[in-house]
Amino acid sequence: MIKTAISVKNLFVSIGSQSVLENVSLEINDNELVSVLGPNGSGKTTLLRSILGFCRIKSGLINIFGLPVPANRTLIGYVPQYIDRNSDFPLNVREVILYGMYSGCFSRFT
Repeated sequence: MIKTAISVKNLFVSIGSQSVLENVSLEINDNELVSVLGPNGSGKTTLLRSILGFCRIKSGLINIFGLPVPANRTLIGYVPQYIDRNSDFPLNVREVILYGMYSGCFSRFT
């Protein structure tokens, strides 16, 4: 059975007074690999950010596994090209990995 993972219907997004996406519709099925291609400034990032709920949509509907974006946003993995990060992060790589093995307060790494 084919299940729709992401459904976008008649999406309109504006940033300020600039209309960025107009009447965009698409469906992505579960276990389907999709690439979003286009020239710079064509709205690729705005589309992805809208699907994740990071952009306010003017009108339209976005569903993830049949539910609105805020309810199922955690089911989508997103790795941006650039990240604002704090270079003073107090842990090194080894310590971050060890946190995945931490079993609780006052106990040792397992």
